[in-house]
Amino acid sequence: MQKLTSELEEELVKIYIGQNIRKEGILQSQVKKERADALLSERLIKENHWYSFGLYVTTTEGDRYSKSILEKKITEADTIIESRITEIPRRIITLLIRKYVTQDLTFPAQRPEFYEFYDSWPKKLVADSQVWPFCDRFFDTLRVMGLCAKTYNYVSTRGGELRELRYVISPEVQEFLERKFPGVDFSLEEEGNLRIFNVLVQMKNLVRGDNLEFIRERFYELLKQYAVSEDEAGSVIDKMSELHITSKYKGLLSNEKPFEVHDPGRFSIYLDDKLVKPAVELLLGKRRVMESLPVTRRLPSLEQVQEKLGMLSPEERMDFFLEVTEFEVQLRQFIKLKLGNGWENRIENDLPEIMKNWKDKKKKDERWGIDPERDLLNYADLSDYIQIFRKYKRMFFNNDEEQGDVESHLKDWYNFGRNPLMHARTVNSEKYHTTLSAIKFLQSWIERISES
Repeated sequence: MQKLTSELEEELVKIYIGQNIRKEGILQSQVKKERADALLSERLIKENHWYSFGLYVTTTEGDRYSKSILEKKITEADTIIESRITEIPRRIITLLIRKYVTQDLTFPAQRPEFYEFYDSWPKKLVADSQVWPFCDRFFDTLRVMGLCAKTYNYVSTRGGELRELRYVISPEVQEFLERKFPGVDFSLEEEGNLRIFNVLVQMKNLVRGDNLEFIRERFYELLKQYAVSEDEAGSVIDKMSELHITSKYKGLLSNEKPFEVHDPGRFSIYLDDKLVKPAVELLLGKRRVMESLPVTRRLPSLEQVQEKLGMLSPEERMDFFLEVTEFEVQLRQFIKLKLGNGWENRIENDLPEIMKNWKDKKKKDERWGIDPERDLLNYADLSDYIQIFRKYKRMFFNNDEEQGDVESHLKDWYNFGRNPLMHARTVNSEKYHTTLSAIKFLQSWIERISES
């Protein structure tokens, strides 16, 4: 193969980098057709098709060629990139590297709309009207230097839909940027205020609900997730209560909601003003330090709260999820085993409404661009299982008493385990143990009936 022209090399590297938008490739509409045709003829790229989209990906030979070009560009960038971005505050660069580049190969190419609703402090900061232009300039500089592509994201819904325009880098560029720009954006103490923001902004709407158990568990999980103590969150809420924005903080162990939000609009403004604005000024170099908020409460530790309220740890919740889902797989296999190879025809003849419902669910998945289940039994819910067992009761039960016990335990498994887990609802230790007890009973029943 002869050496490519500079224009073709440029287009090849764009495809090589841009295909990281999704594993399916870069949209053909983002590539110049005459250049793509030339690269296709050289077998450096190939076409791919996904739903309604035509895409390009590089071939093995295209990967090799692209990497050699990109390696030269990175070597050149190593000596000149600092001079191209001197006007960008260093803290903003380290924020982008630490919170975006190290975690993803893409970044928005347009300032996100409705950024005031963001519940993540990194997103809130980069979308700030003063910070965003610097973020955009950083990635656009990479694009001009041939280290970044700019292309549309896309999804499978409705047979294929375009999404937002994004900057895209490759793993080689990711590694280069991590090495070139070490350091931190915020110290642990400075980040503490921002973690409080993440917790409280997500609680604003949650505390408006009526399910006390769910509110308490979700608040506990957020505190744990962001390493925020109840003292820290409670102190901020107490400050807002002095301005009649919230109630006084009552605590996770209270018989009431931990706190109430009286004025949602002022609640958001207060968090922005006290937690986000100082961080923006620090990024821009307009202030040298960001003071930690004073802690005025002394509440039980989260470990004490967990023990008192019977909440599951993240590890217990994951184990519980596996127990519940693995049992359902076992239950479906048991049904097919007892009904035999023609189980689908059998259910369609004897329980046509159930089969119709499963097929409707499959068609709905296909309409929305979701890969449908090959096994129709995967669309079954509790009522379907019970109807099947009742229809073929002689296959599944020895007597009416056993049938009643099985149905009762199925409802416990479904209502206290499967349903709450699949809908992100509250699961406490009582539901946990009730569900595991039901699974144990049902597994013994399955083993007994399978052998008969």
